[in-house]
Amino acid sequence: MTLPDGISDESRIAIKQSAIRLPKEVRNDSKFRDPYDKIDSEVCNIIRSLSSIGVTQRDIGICLDISSSATISRHVNGRCNHGVEESKELPQEVTYTECGWMRRKAQNGVPLGVLSDMYSYTTIMIEKHVIGNCDHNHDCSTVSRSDIERGVK
Repeated sequence: MTLPDGISDESRIAIKQSAIRLPKEVRNDSKFRDPYDKIDSEVCNIIRSLSSIGVTQRDIGICLDISSSATISRHVNGRCNHGVEESKELPQEVTYTECGWMRRKAQNGVPLGVLSDMYSYTTIMIEKHVIGNCDHNHDCSTVSRSDIERGVK
């Protein structure tokens, strides 16, 4: 199986060691590029399977040619319409505690994309909380946009 360039070595190894197959029509068919979340149940199952073996959401997007991190996160976490009952109970908003930990990790140089994978929120949502553009008032310092781009440490 040939995997696309750009995915991490860890994800490449996990995929090759798994029984998960990435059909060519999934990776190459433009109907799976998401402006409107046209992910069908087959692709949703592949997304969830890849996530369950430790493939990052970024690498899932590369493998399946899905450009929207929000779409991938929605399917990984069952916030889609593909038969996951518990999806209604998953958090839709960043909690006070998550916000604080995301800020601390960003201050230590953890990139937004990694935080997005860790917390299963979009990078836009992560950035909103890291820079303090949210309603959480706590002792955790915010991080500036320029520090995010530089990778604070």
